[in-house]
Amino acid sequence: MKCKSGLSINIKLNSRVRLLVFFLLVTTGIIAGCGTSSVYKAPKILFEGNLEYPLDAQLNKIEGRVLVAIFVSKKGIPQEVNILQSSGSEELDSAAVEFSKGVSYEPAIYKGVPVGSWTRLELRYTLQKVHFDESDWVYEIRQLQSQISAEPDSSKRRIFLQRLFMKYLGVEDYVDKTDDLNINKSIKTVISEDIARQWTDLWNVIPLPFVLLDDMLFRYPDCSFKMKIKEDMIAQLVDAEYKIRMKSLKSSRYNSKLIFYLDILRKKMEELQKP
Repeated sequence: MKCKSGLSINIKLNSRVRLLVFFLLVTTGIIAGCGTSSVYKAPKILFEGNLEYPLDAQLNKIEGRVLVAIFVSKKGIPQEVNILQSSGSEELDSAAVEFSKGVSYEPAIYKGVPVGSWTRLELRYTLQKVHFDESDWVYEIRQLQSQISAEPDSSKRRIFLQRLFMKYLGVEDYVDKTDDLNINKSIKTVISEDIARQWTDLWNVIPLPFVLLDDMLFRYPDCSFKMKIKEDMIAQLVDAEYKIRMKSLKSSRYNSKLIFYLDILRKKMEELQKP
């Protein structure tokens, strides 16, 4: 028999200015038709945990809704997945299909017997911004660092690394809005001492959100998206150079050390551009 049920998943990313936390809401329902029969029970998704929001989609602030059809075998295994309605983003569509293939289901029940059946799954990828709180941010970063260190599974570790990266980029957004030099105090608490020492001469000059990315490259040299980290760090270094030049125009104190400060930044940029 062919009978469809409806499953809806909302993937809502609460971000502290792009600092992402994952939430999952699953609702099940029966679509009018054969699903209304008391002898039929629709497939039920079995999933607890966090969904992966594609990194490029997060960086480009892409949101969307994907509707997929899944044929679930009588053993609860997804055997076929088709996109019924695209999000308009290839990345989100691919992520939705992979998610649908990778989770388990309770099979449909017809007259008390497990049967193969189609079901529909709706996944919504949504980014939301919330107020940035430094104390919460420090706690979340330390927690993520611990999870990354303890996680043996490479795919799960990658998800933790992506979340860490996005939380680091959130600091860049915060600095762009506030130019708060005090953020450096929080940054120092979550990075390694070796990296902190490398930037000693700049801690009291401008906010240094890019140091978080420097620390990430140092801690996780095997990160699968390290080229993205490097690209973003170079962009932040260019922005830092501009800020230092502006400060030097307003203050003789900074102007006297302008060449010294710029040399620090340029050396790091050259290092990042090496193959």
